[in-house]
Amino acid sequence: MRLPGRTESMVEKLKENSAVLGEESYKKVKDELDKLGILRLEVPDGLIEKTIEILEKNSQVVFVERDAIATATAVTNDTDLPKQWGLYAMHVASSTGVSAWDRLPASPAPIQVAVVDTGVDATHPDLQGAIVQQSQFLGQGVPVTDENGHGTHIAGIIGARGNNGQGIAGVDYVTQLMNVKVLDASGNGYYSSIAAGVMWAADNGAEVINLSLGAPYDSPSLKEAIDYAWSKGAVIVAAAGNNGASGALYPARYDHVIGVGAIDENLHRSSYTNTGIGVDLAAPGDKIFSTRKGGGYVTMTGTSMASANVAGIAALILQTGYCTTRDCTYEALQGHGVPIEGTGSLWALGMADGAFLYASLTPTPTASPSPSLSPMPSITPSLTPTATPSPSPITTPTGTPTSGSNATMTVSTLSAEVKRWFFSSSLLVNATVQDGASSPVSKATVSIEVKSPSGKLFQGKATTNNKGSVVFGMTSLKERGTYLVTITAVQKTGYTYTQSPLMSTSATF
Repeated sequence: MRLPGRTESMVEKLKENSAVLGEESYKKVKDELDKLGILRLEVPDGLIEKTIEILEKNSQVVFVERDAIATATAVTNDTDLPKQWGLYAMHVASSTGVSAWDRLPASPAPIQVAVVDTGVDATHPDLQGAIVQQSQFLGQGVPVTDENGHGTHIAGIIGARGNNGQGIAGVDYVTQLMNVKVLDASGNGYYSSIAAGVMWAADNGAEVINLSLGAPYDSPSLKEAIDYAWSKGAVIVAAAGNNGASGALYPARYDHVIGVGAIDENLHRSSYTNTGIGVDLAAPGDKIFSTRKGGGYVTMTGTSMASANVAGIAALILQTGYCTTRDCTYEALQGHGVPIEGTGSLWALGMADGAFLYASLTPTPTASPSPSLSPMPSITPSLTPTATPSPSPITTPTGTPTSGSNATMTVSTLSAEVKRWFFSSSLLVNATVQDGASSPVSKATVSIEVKSPSGKLFQGKATTNNKGSVVFGMTSLKERGTYLVTITAVQKTGYTYTQSPLMSTSATF
């Protein structure tokens, strides 16, 4: 709840009625959320809805919300597969002897990554010396150490010590970790605790904040805490969720958060991962080997692990000196995602990757990119603006037609939609080509033209897959209005494309 211009007596009165939190922990939550003008109220069971109803009628209250509970997003354990395959998939480690780790300086900068989770077992041999700050936001008497195991696993993925002759190495094995405990022994935690933990991390120097947790509920309090951390210069990464659903959970779905989905060892979508809106990058999430609470190691699966891998790369970008700011780090992640299956539809930018750190320490920012149209999953622009006016309906012969109805091709379906991602908004175009017998036509070259709201034209080509389908992506949309999409030609030897008027559709941004 937020009250503009609230008095100190209100604070004291709330404090007296907050026994559930405990004196010490309540002060932490209150102090952090006070910066946003937000109060946390303890309400007796059965009176929450009535209390919300009353407060919403108060003109002095900006908003009221239930203090929702988020849950850690690991889902399974399995110890049978090779260890730390994700480091190799993301080109952080390499069996050839060249890796992003070779770019780590002799005297590493003190980059701090906040593990906002169930706590961390700082006594683990592979985490000793890694934890430099810690705090918990669950209540009086709750230990700051990990009572669940999830947070210790996440901490190991990000920053387990390397070159120590034992166990594993984190993505950035020299980074400093902040243990921010906001989830309890069962892996659950209130949004208010998470918001307070995020703000505490930002206030105490976190340059990267990892949130391997999520819930389906939006929260003004949590969003403002995220925005606060962003304003303090933090790179914020969160798990997309393990519901196998369309759209990321919160907080991954918020504007200032890099939402991360999970892939398996074949770089395919993991069955459980959420995809679509709010999912910016994919990263290894299946069967990830990392540190276990109490010592030893364990394999876990989930978008939690994928998020930790991306947070580790963000830290490595800063650690190597490739970037020194939040914006540069976001741009580096944006510009160096590797196109994999689902890029542009399941996730915006492909798989998080560290290969670019091999070659250079000089960043190549991609701020304010111009719109470009390209076949997906490639994210490399391959189309150029043209001043050519929209074409008139045409018939395009393509080689020598064969006899029978199968010698003709038509575009059977054409659709366009605007998708909003963390870094930009994109126009996605899907087309399907079939022959006269309504069978899909593979390896047909489809030419399209997109007319922007201002009349600027973009053109390009792509080849259909075995299902006769092709997907184009126009990234970094800037103009608001309607984009007109037209199929100008379809070509394949032995077939004739005859369609009049030309197939077209539109989408509005």
